[in-house]
Amino acid sequence: LKTEPADEKLISTYKKVYIDRVQDIKAGDVLTVYRPGVNYEDPKNGRFLGKEIVVLGKLSVSELGEDGARCKVIDSYDIIKNGDLVMPYEPLVAPENVQLIPATKEREGYIVYVKGQESNTTPTHLFTVLKQVEDSGLVLGDVFDVYQERVIGGKKMPDFNTAKVQVVSVFQNASIGLMLWTRETVKVVRAEKCRLVQEAR
Repeated sequence: LKTEPADEKLISTYKKVYIDRVQDIKAGDVLTVYRPGVNYEDPKNGRFLGKEIVVLGKLSVSELGEDGARCKVIDSYDIIKNGDLVMPYEPLVAPENVQLIPATKEREGYIVYVKGQESNTTPTHLFTVLKQVEDSGLVLGDVFDVYQERVIGGKKMPDFNTAKVQVVSVFQNASIGLMLWTRETVKVVRAEKCRLVQEAR
């Protein structure tokens, strides 16, 4: 991604940019602008699970040239810079119009990474990466309870639920979840356990 004018340092909504991509796009297409983020590593064994994609905004393709295209920034969630990358736009939102039923199967996992908690944002803007212990069989919309096991005086107490997470993307090694707002939500940390409590239908 390059800017117009060429010396533009910080790019935001309504600015014009150039991209070196023409083969698979046409005028009017919407693209996501992104920047590679942190590596996701399994907190249990350090195994690489994937890489974070930091979504910066959206572009609308205005005009195609021989080797590139002119675009307009139509949404900016963060500062866009020269050298940021683009890909076809795919919305990442919590599934709508799904019926949730009590879980009919046992599915356990744990938290790999939490995005957004460091900025004291509201829980509805927190994204988590879940690692499924078993073959997942998860579908979009499934809901997990994040919980802590409590032992007091050497005696096991009921588990303490810290948050609810709804699955919004499913991948081979892990899933992306959106933290749901609950009155009892507290800070969620890596390696905390989670269990399936509601299945989407």
